[in-house]
Amino acid sequence: MPEEPLFLTLSDFLVMVDGTLSTPFLARRPGSTELACASVMRDSRLDDHAESSDTALRLDEVDFRAVVEEEDEENGHGGEEGGGRETIAGGPPGRRGGGKRRRAARAGGATTQRMVDFRAFCEELWPAILRKAPGPGARMYNVAVIYEEITSRIKGSPAAALSTRGHLSLEDYVALGRKQAGNFDAAERAGRHACGTRQDAYRLFELYEAEKQQRGWFDLPDLIHHIWRALDREGWRGAPLEAIFADEVQDMTPLELKLMLRLSNNKNRMFVSGDTCQTIARGVGFRFQDLTTFFYEAEHALQTTGHHRDREELAIAVPRVQQLKINYRTHNGVLCTANAVVELLQHFFPESIDRLAPERGFFQGPVRVVGEEGWGRVRVR
Repeated sequence: MPEEPLFLTLSDFLVMVDGTLSTPFLARRPGSTELACASVMRDSRLDDHAESSDTALRLDEVDFRAVVEEEDEENGHGGEEGGGRETIAGGPPGRRGGGKRRRAARAGGATTQRMVDFRAFCEELWPAILRKAPGPGARMYNVAVIYEEITSRIKGSPAAALSTRGHLSLEDYVALGRKQAGNFDAAERAGRHACGTRQDAYRLFELYEAEKQQRGWFDLPDLIHHIWRALDREGWRGAPLEAIFADEVQDMTPLELKLMLRLSNNKNRMFVSGDTCQTIARGVGFRFQDLTTFFYEAEHALQTTGHHRDREELAIAVPRVQQLKINYRTHNGVLCTANAVVELLQHFFPESIDRLAPERGFFQGPVRVVGEEGWGRVRVR
């Protein structure tokens, strides 16, 4: 381990990775890897932490020169479905991506663009989506659930990284297993009392993409997909990442974690920690079971391709998930209440969190009272 490891937020990490690309997504100062804007792109999910401490929320704004590359269907590069591909590419002034038709997000080069977070999705994009959605059925959907389907599954799932379009096709989304996407089921499998279907959720996603592109906005999956495709073309051009330690991974999407795993020079030196029961970031569906699957896939890919670096590649060991059952911060009275809530989550949303043994503390304490105001006094034992 180096004497001075680099401590970064996820946002800073993505900005630095983007800066190593020959054509960064975010515009840089001429002759520099610094962002063209004065402020560094903040991870919008940090706003969820700020909200819990009564700090005012603000939308993330990033200056970058967006060029939307639209390729005609007849050029033969439209992806699995044969349609046109739309990407957003940044870079120095005057730089353009390929494609038959290009249009700048706004005339004049550098513009102030907005990164879509949950607040922007909920307050600005969702009302516009509902106005365009056919029929009244879209209003029955919870905005947070649809946001999670988009950011963690349709655009943020590991399978989406393999798509040239930057998201799953409707067919691929419908084909996802129940454990990978448990919020909705396909229309043909949904019961009479189902709260919605994947076909409906995908239609809302298409309306979201159209509205986002019309406004010239972008979201975090757009940035990650740009990085992923650039790595496919030119490989990793940055310094080797010999070890990666990530905390609070329950607030990261599967796509973000898979990118970290891809960039790691030694996948046996990747350590992650978190608690899926403490997820506060909206739009995130993470389980440690999914992370274990990533390592299996990486090991299989290495064996299939036979790819080795200059130095001898070590076999990828699929890590064991170790649960920390002792809580040193509180007593058993509080933990009893928390465990009761977790049991409800496991019962009603079995695919949303990892099944773990109940936590326990060193000391006993009074059982907490839940729902004092308006709900009566409920004592959890």
